[in-house]
Amino acid sequence: MSEAFFEEAVTTRVKTFLSLFFMVAAIICYALDYQKSFSGLLAVVCLIVICIISNRTKYIHMIDSVIMIICTVIITGIFLHGIELAPMAFFFVLIMAVSGLLILGTYLGTILAVYYIVLVCTVCWTPFLPDTRALYGDIYLRRIPLLLIGFIGMAYIICYKVRNYDKKHKQYTKQLEDRIRVEQDKLGDMSVHLVTTMFHAESAKSPEITMHSERVAKLSQKIANRLGMSSLEQDRIYYAGLLHDVGKMQIRDLKLELDEDERREASEQETKLKGEVDEGAYQFHVEKGSIFMKHLQLPKEITDAAMYHHENYDGTGFPQGLRGEEIPMSARIVAVADSIVNERTQGSAIWKVVSLLESKENIYYDPVVVNAAIEVLYSL
Repeated sequence: MSEAFFEEAVTTRVKTFLSLFFMVAAIICYALDYQKSFSGLLAVVCLIVICIISNRTKYIHMIDSVIMIICTVIITGIFLHGIELAPMAFFFVLIMAVSGLLILGTYLGTILAVYYIVLVCTVCWTPFLPDTRALYGDIYLRRIPLLLIGFIGMAYIICYKVRNYDKKHKQYTKQLEDRIRVEQDKLGDMSVHLVTTMFHAESAKSPEITMHSERVAKLSQKIANRLGMSSLEQDRIYYAGLLHDVGKMQIRDLKLELDEDERREASEQETKLKGEVDEGAYQFHVEKGSIFMKHLQLPKEITDAAMYHHENYDGTGFPQGLRGEEIPMSARIVAVADSIVNERTQGSAIWKVVSLLESKENIYYDPVVVNAAIEVLYSL
């Protein structure tokens, strides 16, 4: 495959120019009743239009190569036998040589350029093809090859400059994106520490949620380690576990600003959060916590865990009914760790927890995460 000088948009412009140029030439030939030249140029226009249409296909390079070869054969015929268009046919050769370099790139484009140089030099500077030589004047025969070589050389210089600029631009853009990503990570980490500090400050109001979340965080980090995640990912999974139920605290804090009737309603909602009344209200803390953390621009792993840790692997969970790999990995890990902590808090033995996890894998939980969690349980 050739190494293209330009992006798709630029090659499309070159093809569009080619099609318009040869279309104008074909129209002129038709007006002058040059039937053979008109047919050849019309065929070239149609082939180049096919090139443009195929720009977004995966076979674009192969199609470009085949069509440029066919166009070269047609232009060669016009150049060698085009009595009607001589000496203008040389400009067809010149434009095809330069355009082939821009469209096909360094390898095939160079082969095509060399072919045109050899063709023109053979016609102009050798005794071969006397009939073709007779179509062009002495001035053309002396200068055409030099003109062609000069234009191709200029095309190479322009392509080289543009290619270097494009390469440096891409490197600069990548460096800038990397720097932005690093700064975003730093900002996210600062937000994590801020929220963690706030979380611990709230522990006096909701000690049971704090204790539960700390256990989930530690277990989630161990599962992430067992899954072979990086240190950065393990740290984020830890905070994801720590903050996954931050929405419950926010719902509790709302009661401080409510009147008596509204407090009673909030108390009922809190009871529902524990699963004693209505599962619909239980979903509220998930969205509340996720919205809260998105405002602070926390890393995606953390907000995903807060939003999706109640999704089920078979798609029956909430809030969006995600299924399988659609559920973010941080949420899948926190969901398993959350279940284990709940069972262990109630005094369930490890073998019973393992049995429960195995019975719910592929239904509630990711089997890969379940296997890693079981290994962690047996290593405790």
